[in-house]
Amino acid sequence: MEQLPVNACRDEPSELDICYEELFWADTQIPVIVDNRTKATVYSQRVEKDTKMACGSYGMRHIVNLYEWLGWQQEENPVLLWRKFVQVYKTDTYDPVTKWSSIQAQLDFAVKQWIIASYIKLKTVEQMKQSLSKGSFIYTGTNKVDRAATRKNKNVMVVAKTWAGHIIEIDGYDDQSQLFFVRNSSWRQAGDKWYLYLKYEDIGCLFSMYSVVEKSKTDIRDRIKAKIAEKKKTMVYEVRVVNGKKVLKRRPK
Repeated sequence: MEQLPVNACRDEPSELDICYEELFWADTQIPVIVDNRTKATVYSQRVEKDTKMACGSYGMRHIVNLYEWLGWQQEENPVLLWRKFVQVYKTDTYDPVTKWSSIQAQLDFAVKQWIIASYIKLKTVEQMKQSLSKGSFIYTGTNKVDRAATRKNKNVMVVAKTWAGHIIEIDGYDDQSQLFFVRNSSWRQAGDKWYLYLKYEDIGCLFSMYSVVEKSKTDIRDRIKAKIAEKKKTMVYEVRVVNGKKVLKRRPK
């Protein structure tokens, strides 16, 4: 039986996630293509010894660096964000360097570090394109992309098949070819200058998808906070078992 690489992330969506349709109306016209592939630096998580499980920090910092690059600001090496994450979350029983984390934990940490304002959950291809057309990039992950087969595939097209969890960033699309542009932090030599290509029809292989709100957009952050406060009023707590542990979770009444 094939031995898969070690999982580096998991998906733990919350009942308090605010969805795109709760905040925005769809625009009738958006560009045919949004392309950021030559913008900002792509950093490899395989350079440092302690970054094997750091795809979450690399994916997040790549998004923030794109915002910085577009605003003529200075980029930052993702390893710095990763080491902050390790410092904050490491305990006697959990070490991020050797164990996985959730994409939502990475998002919340980025908010706490004030490198992003907030995040919005996306559900459809159209919402993803709407987000990207407005310059808001997408943070997600997957455990259904066969990396070995994708490396061999013509034009680095994603092959959907169960594999180890990995966090990625989506920063563009092409309506003519029906593809999303996926910026990756691993194996440059196996991609198109770090990029993979995901068919619209294959977004089901992704974990929860989030539009990352740039930190300057405090008006959107405030609207999200208000929506979360409204949701909390209509929710109750219950104990659930997650990864073998009892945790307190909210659910709708």
